[in-house]
Amino acid sequence: MTTPSIAVPPLSLPEELQLALPAPRRGPSDSIAWGFWEIGAAAVIDLALAGRLGPVDPPSTSTNAWDRKIRVTDPTPTGIAPLDVLLEAFVARDKPWKAVACITRTAASVSSATAVSLAGRGLVVAHGRSGQPTAYLEVVDADARRAAEEHLRSRPADLLATDDRAAILLDIWRQTVSAPPQPAVSAPRTSERYPDAVRYVIEAALESTRALTAGE
Repeated sequence: MTTPSIAVPPLSLPEELQLALPAPRRGPSDSIAWGFWEIGAAAVIDLALAGRLGPVDPPSTSTNAWDRKIRVTDPTPTGIAPLDVLLEAFVARDKPWKAVACITRTAASVSSATAVSLAGRGLVVAHGRSGQPTAYLEVVDADARRAAEEHLRSRPADLLATDDRAAILLDIWRQTVSAPPQPAVSAPRTSERYPDAVRYVIEAALESTRALTAGE
């Protein structure tokens, strides 16, 4: 008797980014640093791509993208834990949220949900808690870890120019204090590829990440 195969949903942006992060300053060299601000930003962007978040009406006119206000455009859960944790926080708030404040308030819960989701897939084992300096993720599935790293580090520039997913992950990474991945040649800024409403949220999330990591 053949056991039917079960379709495994693809990784969300925060999950894939978390799996590709470098080793922590403290902890085993073959482990993964527990992401924080960048994971929160990835969830915001993924929700915008899924049509759940968008700009306020009329859109914020602040010269600082991180100060832009974002609102829920569709409260329907995605079924993806890291994204729904953030979406639920937005729904509970019941009013627009400045991008940087949203990421500041929800990064811990989104980061934790991301680690739990990856652990549930059998990809990592979490040690410690999100935000702890000694916390890290132990790699269980080395192949999945390698694939996530290669998606960011080994894409030739011409492929990055057509692979929106790889490019947007790279855009998030560029805003952090982490050592930038290879290739050194960057793709066109990802946000330029999307409609105005989605671009509004992407740029707000990216600038929020840059501002938050610069202050660490």
